[in-house]
Amino acid sequence: MAAGDVIRNIKRRGPADGEMIAALADYLDEHGRIYSESPDDIVVDFGENVFGVLHPAFDGTADVWSYIDVGEEAALLIDTGLGDGDYRALAERLTGGLPLTVVNTHHHPDHTGSNGQFGEVYVHEYSLAYINPKKDRKCTAHEYKVHGCADGTRFRLGPEHEAELIYTPGHAQGECCFLDRKRKILFSGDEIMTGRVSAPGQRSRKPYGENTCVTAFAVGTARLLEETADIDVCLAGHNIPAVSPGAIKQIHDTCQRIMDDPEGYDFLSENYVPGEVVRIKTMPGLGEFEYKADGI
Repeated sequence: MAAGDVIRNIKRRGPADGEMIAALADYLDEHGRIYSESPDDIVVDFGENVFGVLHPAFDGTADVWSYIDVGEEAALLIDTGLGDGDYRALAERLTGGLPLTVVNTHHHPDHTGSNGQFGEVYVHEYSLAYINPKKDRKCTAHEYKVHGCADGTRFRLGPEHEAELIYTPGHAQGECCFLDRKRKILFSGDEIMTGRVSAPGQRSRKPYGENTCVTAFAVGTARLLEETADIDVCLAGHNIPAVSPGAIKQIHDTCQRIMDDPEGYDFLSENYVPGEVVRIKTMPGLGEFEYKADGI
């Protein structure tokens, strides 16, 4: 897929700064690589042994990023994309065969599509109610073990080098980010990103649904503000991969404004669920925040 096709999909996701979109297109044209193991995906080397893999969504929905954080002795794969290609072989090539731990930021299928290519996956414990290896959309032939982790779980990458799971409720029941303090990177999933950030507001319908409301989102971003004062970048699950850490405060402040005045939305929009209407609060230079009337 050409970079231009990828950018068109990104634009469908929601508004973002036009200069950032153009910069991403140029960056993919210059730095993106295609590997035979997964020819539909675009690999970007961010330096310091950190790789981003952009999985284009051919159905016109949201392209998604996953990341490989390669340490001195082991590597961490953050999310597994849409399930196309041989991601296991690609990951082995990029890591040089180092021991690999696979984690999911949350249970949504665009982040777990290739889980079945690996023997085991680690998630926040609240995601266990939603990830079923026997029913995964593209993994039915490959069962795997899923391990639930508590907030603060650390994954060793090398001497004095770890990635820490930080529970960040808001976008999904078990949404979490992974913090590499040594490299000053936050792998932020769908919690911190450009475009449209969403609090689904499934308070009463699903287990831990109260953790998908605006109030929970404010709690999650407050935690990130405490833990990430020294980071250099957030690497996000969609759209522009490298996001300024200042986005954490902007999203947190937006949540606070919504909580103070739930009726102060900027416009209404149709959700991906037919007939469902959501409220939108704009975040200048970053995108939009989506929430529901009953999801505060």
